[in-house]
Amino acid sequence: MSKTILILLFVICADNLPAQNHTAVTRRNYNENQLEQYQINVFAKLLDNMVFVDGGTFYMGNELEEGEMDQDANRHRVTIDPFFISRYEVTQELWTTVLDYNPAQFKDPQNPIENVSWEEVQQFIQKLNNITGMNFRLPTEAEWEFAAKGGTFSLGYRFAGSDFPKAVAWVDENSKFTTHNVAMKRPNELGIYDMSGNVAEWCQDFYQHDYYIISPEHNPKGPQVGNNHVNRGGSWVMDQKYAKTYSRNLASPKMKSQAIGFRLAM
Repeated sequence: MSKTILILLFVICADNLPAQNHTAVTRRNYNENQLEQYQINVFAKLLDNMVFVDGGTFYMGNELEEGEMDQDANRHRVTIDPFFISRYEVTQELWTTVLDYNPAQFKDPQNPIENVSWEEVQQFIQKLNNITGMNFRLPTEAEWEFAAKGGTFSLGYRFAGSDFPKAVAWVDENSKFTTHNVAMKRPNELGIYDMSGNVAEWCQDFYQHDYYIISPEHNPKGPQVGNNHVNRGGSWVMDQKYAKTYSRNLASPKMKSQAIGFRLAM
């Protein structure tokens, strides 16, 4: 693949991002590996669907409601700097383009990847960054919740884009116990899909039960050490009460689940 085509692809994708952020997003070059046209198209789609989330202040967590776990509580004020987050959960198409194998239980190129551990996700991100020269990563737990709540455009919904979970999420009551193509339900206020259900999503942070009590107000990144990592959002196998924008889950970094996938940030 010629360098001219790669540069042209990059310019086309950058034109769809906010003008003030072009410098940060477009400062990369592909490595010398030859890329097939389908790979170029998959990476172009990824870049074209990185949503800019303007920074802002919000209340993270929630006052405890009936039937919720107490780690969802401790509502507290958090300020987030601007970042990008992917409009869609990482699909099997994107995963296999980077790593050339598909561990998902429910195989379909446009379904979210699942059955991948936090550690495998880190390997995927490292290789993706090596190919693209970008700086993709997992979102922090605070970034994830801010985006799920609609950022500065939030309308205060309990789920990501609605007070009615089945309008925006695949949960146990409507999923028929399988994952579904991404973006089949309504998006939230930022145009982001599936944050309340399809698969739950890995975050970068270590999990700590009482972290909300001690976390910094500005860009919290979770505790420095831990045995488990946070995952957020409902899934096809979970009750809708776990699909609320502030609900928290945890899992070992080695654990694989057909109910957990991820989305990218940078």
